Amino acid sequence: MEGKRILYAAHSWIWTEAQTKASEYVFDELFELAGSGLRKELSASQQESEDLKEKVRHQESLIALSQHEVELAQAHANVHLQAKERLTKERDELITMLMSLRTELDEFQQRELSAYQQVKQAVEMAEEANLEKVKVCGDLRQQLNHLQLERSGAEKELLESRTKHMRDLELRDQEIEELGLETGKLKKRLECAQQDVVQAKEESLQLTELLDRSEHQLHVTRWYWQKEKWQKYVNFMKANYPPNFRYEDFGPQFTAEFFNGKQWADVLSASGAKYVVLTSKHHEGFTLWGSKYSWNWNAMDVGPKRDLVAELADAVRNRTDLRFGLYHSLFEWFNPLYLEDAANAFKTQNFPITKTLPELYEIVTRYQPDVLWSDGDGNAPDTYWNSTGFLAWLYNERCPVRDSVVTNDRWGYGSICKHGGYFTCSDRYNPGHLLPHKWENCMTIDQKSWGYRRDAVLADYLSIEELVKTLVETVSCGGNILMNIGPMHDGRIAPIFEERLRQMGSWLKVNGEAIYNTTSWRAQNDTITPGVWYTTKKHEDAIYALFLQWPDSEQLELGMPAVTPGKTVITLLGYPYELKWMSTQKGVTVTLPHFSYGQMPCLWGWTLKLQHAD
Repeated sequence: MEGKRILYAAHSWIWTEAQTKASEYVFDELFELAGSGLRKELSASQQESEDLKEKVRHQESLIALSQHEVELAQAHANVHLQAKERLTKERDELITMLMSLRTELDEFQQRELSAYQQVKQAVEMAEEANLEKVKVCGDLRQQLNHLQLERSGAEKELLESRTKHMRDLELRDQEIEELGLETGKLKKRLECAQQDVVQAKEESLQLTELLDRSEHQLHVTRWYWQKEKWQKYVNFMKANYPPNFRYEDFGPQFTAEFFNGKQWADVLSASGAKYVVLTSKHHEGFTLWGSKYSWNWNAMDVGPKRDLVAELADAVRNRTDLRFGLYHSLFEWFNPLYLEDAANAFKTQNFPITKTLPELYEIVTRYQPDVLWSDGDGNAPDTYWNSTGFLAWLYNERCPVRDSVVTNDRWGYGSICKHGGYFTCSDRYNPGHLLPHKWENCMTIDQKSWGYRRDAVLADYLSIEELVKTLVETVSCGGNILMNIGPMHDGRIAPIFEERLRQMGSWLKVNGEAIYNTTSWRAQNDTITPGVWYTTKKHEDAIYALFLQWPDSEQLELGMPAVTPGKTVITLLGYPYELKWMSTQKGVTVTLPHFSYGQMPCLWGWTLKLQHAD
């Protein structure tokens, strides 16, 4: 039994052991399975955790984005609010401006309406004036016709009276012859006749003197050798021209093949000039345009076969700011109509009526000059030339230049230096003192001629120093200067003339402020230093002292200006700095800059500008 119990116990242990092992195996399997499941769950949980983290990060990003959008929306709202406030303010300002503009528009419309009414009234007044003018003109025409009828009647009565008187004289003479008047009566008639002879001789002498003056003027310029027989001119003509050479033979030799209006305009502009005057016709009667009143003696028919007046006028007006003027001679040396009128003591007017006046109307209408420079009255009075009639037309409403043209004073020997827009008085007129009327110094660079001379030498021409001196003296005395040059037969400006003109232009570039738009000062020249001339611009409170010699001491004494220390400023034109000066008992001493020759702002003359001086 014991053995069975032991066997049973052993069996039980074995069974228990077996069960234990089996249990352990099963447990291991189960544990393995459970661990595998847990690992899967853990992995899944980790994956879910990662997903959740990703979602959390995404949600955080969305939250941050939402916050950013909220901030942007808030910023946009602020900007919109500011813009709205600004636009509202601008709208209010625009409304205010609009209301102001409407007010101004209403005022403008009222002014416009008022102006329209004034213009309407002016038009009505002008129409009434025109009607009155027409009425007055009609009355004047009637009066003129009546006067002409009365004049015709008076002339007829005078003629009848003269005829009757002559008839009576004849009858009386017959009676005297028939009755045989006494010796005393015959002697008395003889004495009367002798007095008539003396008077006739005096009139004849006056007429002869007048004709001699006319003939002298006919030959006074270039044709000396025909009239005066001066030996040097006779020799020149014999040496250079064939026998029996006539003045009109010069016509074909005037070719002007090199004439270039544009080049002339450029040279004239470079000279610093403000106006140019072209000789359209001189005393020989040759016109530089195709005048229908100068048949076969003009530049279109003879010589150049060109309208030189038109070419230069167009070039000057298109390329420069110069005023264009025309010179025109009233009389003509060789015209038989003029010679006949002169022989009649200018009691007939065939020449001015048929030649001079039609030419003047022609050049004014065709070329519309700003300056009309008349010359050559031929010792005839202005009544012979009908100057007042022409000038009345020149400034009336029918003339195209009535508002711009300027004329000189040479319209007859009774008008020279007495009547005219400006006086010329005589050639090369330079009085050296102030005149009450505007005047012009018409002078020549060639001191011996108004035209080109082939035999001229350098000494015959004024130097640039002499030209500057003449300009300064003329302007200081209230005048203009018209500087003459004589072009060559081929249409060129001689190099000596071009050089002088360009030199003058370079000087005026520095000193033109003291020349252009200035007036004469209370003193024309200085009392201490000779060669110092004054001009002024009163509206700029400036006095200009132009001096022609640079002092070796570099000290310039002026006796006329009254200066004030601490107020007066003195400068040199062309030099950028103020100058030192010292007031003296005599006036003022100005210290000039120290220049080497090449440093000077200009040559030939200099200008001090005194501001706030008297």
